Amino acid sequence: MSEARKILIVEEDELSADVYRRAFSNNGFEVVVAKDGEDALNMVKKQKFDLILASMFADKKGGLEIAKEVRQFDKNIKIVITACLNMKENMSKALEAGANDFIDESLFYPSELVDRMKKVLNNEKVDIPEKHVDMDKPKIGDASILFVINDPFKMDSKLAMDFFRAGIVAVATDNEYDTNWYMSGDQYDFVLFDIALGGDEGMRILKWVKYDKKTKSMPVVIFSDNADEKMLNQAKELGALDFGIDPKSTPEQLAKQIKEIVNKLKK
Repeated sequence: MSEARKILIVEEDELSADVYRRAFSNNGFEVVVAKDGEDALNMVKKQKFDLILASMFADKKGGLEIAKEVRQFDKNIKIVITACLNMKENMSKALEAGANDFIDESLFYPSELVDRMKKVLNNEKVDIPEKHVDMDKPKIGDASILFVINDPFKMDSKLAMDFFRAGIVAVATDNEYDTNWYMSGDQYDFVLFDIALGGDEGMRILKWVKYDKKTKSMPVVIFSDNADEKMLNQAKELGALDFGIDPKSTPEQLAKQIKEIVNKLKK
């Protein structure tokens, strides 16, 4: 019986790490999890791994930095960098850093991710899926949503996975820079927006979105349980839509409402 392949997962989010741990363990891998990039590098120097699966935005040192440093002393270990980012745009960055592959994790169920990693380990060709090559933002399922909310890292972990299972690709941010970055290059059905974000920060970002000619046509849907009536009216005047979404709804309820809104906006 062949020895189990050993994978190092670099993921600070406990929920995401647990999903990957179970997926690879169930497929015969020996799995070790590092909480951040520095922890991962220390492990690689002391242990033998077949594959490193590293978040591009891991704490202390991200996937690109990990790949560059590991390649200084190990040319053979397989390295794959992950993020909820466009594969076409980020593959070259990963390869230049020394990685073998880049994964937009929003495109793959855990079992599909495991299958792709097996191909990497076996030196098989792992092109970007053909159906996604000509799209600015790969979209699957019923909807693709951008959240502008407090605590986006919480959104990007378990809730994002719940949405993914419901056929919705969801990413999140809480600042103007990332909102601009996401909206300038990606395709979304609409933006779910907390207008009460950071006091007046949410309204300031909303004004920018609606005044900028590149983003003003993007539908913005109010998603806030802290906004007062004055703020709600101001947001509506700026062009935000209020479908009465309750942020305290369960993931299943939110997914249902999101799909209903997408259908309404397409009419």
